Amino acid sequence: MMVKPGRYRHYKGKEYEVIGAARHSETEEEYVVYRALYGDHGLWVRPTSLFVQEVTVDGRIMPRFASLEEGARPTGKGRVLARPGRVGDTTPGAGGCNHEGAHNER
Repeated sequence: MMVKPGRYRHYKGKEYEVIGAARHSETEEEYVVYRALYGDHGLWVRPTSLFVQEVTVDGRIMPRFASLEEGARPTGKGRVLARPGRVGDTTPGAGGCNHEGAHNER
């Protein structure tokens, strides 16, 4: 599963640019490489399964990262439709992560 390069908004409101994908040299797990579009513009990696997962906020289920690309729209199930009728590359996964704290997003 690949996440398309472009701008995304984290569910806590900050924006990021997905640069591309990378693989772990020993496990071959796929990671998303992305840059914060604020502060020191730090470069981050996150397992793809965590990048695309859904989160529950105030009883609402939403994608952890939602695409901001023109023509993309959330489906309400953590997926993004690149064009009406086509599911994009942000299918929900599972797991958790804690690096948002480094961005003061918690």
